[in-house]
Amino acid sequence: MRLTIGKVSKSVIESKGIEGEELFDNYKAQKSEEEKYMCVETGIGSGSVYDVSRIHRTSEEAKEKLAEIIKLNK
Repeated sequence: MRLTIGKVSKSVIESKGIEGEELFDNYKAQKSEEEKYMCVETGIGSGSVYDVSRIHRTSEEAKEKLAEIIKLNK
């Protein structure tokens, strides 16, 4: 199904953390990136959120990815 992207969110974490911290993960050094999308057809703000790995430029690309997933799950 073709959807219209209505919202893109990107979160970048690059924290040196607190030197010597070993107990609490949220105070340790962290580095990550996360990209999420919301589509007009599924609701902006209160609808479905899609990870970048689920977004494809063409139907053919989406079908190829689906075929890979099905093959891995057999």
